[in-house]
Amino acid sequence: MPPRPCERYATLSRAISTCRIHLIPYTVTITGGEPDFRQHKLMPELPGILNWMIEGLKAYHREGLNPPKAVCEATDAYRAAMDLVAQWLAERCTLDHDLKERPETPNQTLLKQLTVDFNAWAKDDLSRPWPNTTLSEKLGGISLEPRHTKHGTAFVGIRLKPRDDGFGF
Repeated sequence: MPPRPCERYATLSRAISTCRIHLIPYTVTITGGEPDFRQHKLMPELPGILNWMIEGLKAYHREGLNPPKAVCEATDAYRAAMDLVAQWLAERCTLDHDLKERPETPNQTLLKQLTVDFNAWAKDDLSRPWPNTTLSEKLGGISLEPRHTKHGTAFVGIRLKPRDDGFGF
């Protein structure tokens, strides 16, 4: 039997970033409360609450999950904050899908150079360095084209920005 979708992800961050979980922003804090709230207010409403839950389940089966705008915005913000590759690309790389048509500029960067730079950049955020294959999968997911050269796999349309700290290629 294949694993359930949530069992495939080792961390909450991974599950949220792959669209399996929605982040719910809690914008209200409830303090104090009535001493016998459950007994006096909630228990008499139980049949209505159960009917509301059943109707919600029927709607879910009919339409699927339609999260409110605030949930979508909070989830998107979290995904953006946790997307290390997108942050690294913005800070450390120049993307130009037209590079292959300009012979006067280097039109590709070796995967091993990209991986070394990414791992150095993300060393505080990673539990262990990524291998070439992991970064290659992520770059392929954003439509960068891998090319096999005599020096190894290279990606067309991406260049590393020069570094000020003496690290670089």
